[in-house]
Amino acid sequence: MATTFKIEGMEGVIREIRKLPDRAKRLEVLKILRPQVKPLKAAIKVEADKTNPEGRVYTIRGGKRVEPGNLGDSIKIFTGRNKEFPSVFIGPDMGPKKRNDAFYAFFLQYGTIYIAPNDFIDKATKSLLPGISKKISNDLKKYLERKIKRLNL
Repeated sequence: MATTFKIEGMEGVIREIRKLPDRAKRLEVLKILRPQVKPLKAAIKVEADKTNPEGRVYTIRGGKRVEPGNLGDSIKIFTGRNKEFPSVFIGPDMGPKKRNDAFYAFFLQYGTIYIAPNDFIDKATKSLLPGISKKISNDLKKYLERKIKRLNL
């Protein structure tokens, strides 16, 4: 369900980031990444809400109700755990104790024998990814330039 993309020129940027001695560089990079993916999160939320256009309320095993807008409300921005490569992910928040448990997002995305696939994540990301990747690349380059200037002084 994950859509990945490669930012042009990132090999050099990653090499420079690794050279930096600052331990807080992960937090700085995450501060750059999180705001950049917020429009992407909003677009995915809009597409996810279109998956139930009739506004039906479903009851699943265990008596749990799935209401309209549940999938859209469950879309969150997650931070990757890898300390060396800071990353963010966007997707549905799942789990039985979650307020908007969207365990069924996989079934909607890829389909089942009863449901046709509805690739709502790719529909939302197609137009936004090129602009986001350029903006992230530019912001990371500016961050590196600032850090390098501080280290040289």
